[in-house]
Amino acid sequence: MASSLIKGTFIKIWHVIDWCRARFNSITNHPRVTTFGSLLIFLIALFIINKELSNYTIDDIVEAFGDFHKLNAFIAVVFAFGAYLALTFNDRLCLDMIGKRLSYSKSIRGGLASYALAKTLGYSWAVASTARARLYKKWGLDNSEVGALSMTTGTGVQIGSLTCAAIGLFIGAPEIARHGPFDAVFWWILSLILFLPAILWLWFCHSDRASFKWGNTRIFLPTFKGGVGHLLLVMLDKIGAAACLYLMLPDYGGWNFPPFLAVFVLAGLLGALSGAPGGLGVFEAAILTMAPNSQNTPGAAVALLIYRLAYNIIPLIVATIILGIDHAAPVAKPAAKVVRKIGTRAINAAPQLLSLLVFIAGFILIASSATPVFSTRFIKLESYLGPNFIEFSHAFSAIIGMALMILSNFLWRESRTAFYMATFLLALGVINALFKGLSYEIAAVTGLALVLMIAFEGEFMRKFGRGGFKISYRFLAAIIGSMASIAWMSYFAFSDVKFTFGMLFETGVHAHASRAMRALIAAGGTFVIGLLILWLFGEETEELEADFD
Repeated sequence: MASSLIKGTFIKIWHVIDWCRARFNSITNHPRVTTFGSLLIFLIALFIINKELSNYTIDDIVEAFGDFHKLNAFIAVVFAFGAYLALTFNDRLCLDMIGKRLSYSKSIRGGLASYALAKTLGYSWAVASTARARLYKKWGLDNSEVGALSMTTGTGVQIGSLTCAAIGLFIGAPEIARHGPFDAVFWWILSLILFLPAILWLWFCHSDRASFKWGNTRIFLPTFKGGVGHLLLVMLDKIGAAACLYLMLPDYGGWNFPPFLAVFVLAGLLGALSGAPGGLGVFEAAILTMAPNSQNTPGAAVALLIYRLAYNIIPLIVATIILGIDHAAPVAKPAAKVVRKIGTRAINAAPQLLSLLVFIAGFILIASSATPVFSTRFIKLESYLGPNFIEFSHAFSAIIGMALMILSNFLWRESRTAFYMATFLLALGVINALFKGLSYEIAAVTGLALVLMIAFEGEFMRKFGRGGFKISYRFLAAIIGSMASIAWMSYFAFSDVKFTFGMLFETGVHAHASRAMRALIAAGGTFVIGLLILWLFGEETEELEADFD
């Protein structure tokens, strides 16, 4: 009787737990929850960064830039290149595992493009699979083989990351314990847990099971010696990436390398879980927060900016060139089928990539108008064009930037009308960047996005209204997060200025805060007007297009 009662009670408890699990999954899987949850995490990260920099000014950051050695930047690029090179050989070894052999040229191109896109755009499994499907399909792999390749490469990278973290925790446990709430024993136990995936991988390689099937593709396991070599190879990615940042941090961030390696992997994991492209903001906040108190924060902020350039932006440009060269040949679009195999969805790589580049160009145009300008260039140009024209060009740059951000939503959907509008605005942005203060750097970045857009013109074939005019929650959250970060940059740059309504009408060489205020209002007003236009002319559509889920 008692046993029946206990059994019945456990069954009821299990049903309650199962019901709660189902409700929780339905909530956490909702697009609005995941998207705006990521936005909330980004805003928290922005708050943390602001707290870390609260005792400093923009002059401290400028001084840190001046103290930064160019040799360190070169070394960072070398280590970043080494990390990506290790990843491309990971692709090659995984090709061997599915019984395929490609030339070094093809495997390096395919691996570099796939990883550069995945590490910058986020959603690495989906994005990497999409890029691989675009490249490897024409090189003889079918959908199932591309899916198996994505599974094996992604799993290998994750095992390598966890193993690096385990080694860092095991060696650096006493040092981490001095700066954290837990003692060394806790970190040693955690390191042993993180070693488990590598141990299981080596056990599989050592076992008699020589192969297994993934869908329609047979995957051949390497020997134990080959498994050890493969593990060491994927570890080089994280070691190279961590060294890229570590060597640029002032006094190495106050860490020895092993504990920093563990902190670096954890920061990358938090960034990936946030859903932000490349973990932007979250990764930086984690690095700044977990570092010892002795860290030179302005120098660390500069190092993080250079790291993003070396490890994300330069590889992204290279990946774009690789895809652009490949674009001349007709390629099928198997991405949706391939990625669905591993439980995710993705769209064609080129519109997704260009959408991000246009969004970044828009962000830069707004940010350049909402932060201090180079006074010597400004004075030189003002003597020719007059102050009113210069002031207008700054506000106009913010308007162009916001329009590009909104249009990137429709570039993602391959809208041809959005392509023409974005191309026109990018050309206008290049000209305006020169007129608003001889901003050669901004003009170059915007011009690069323009050239790449023209190169990929054939990817944009849909009518503008197809699928509705509604902006997706993902882009809405990205725009809000971007504007929040630009507003914070203005606040940080002009922390010693008391903003008033009368500043809206101030002009002149030194009216930096007034220009920033007008730029933020212009960008915000364009955002509101853009949403109003989309709402007035929009169609009754699903809350999110399938392409964005």
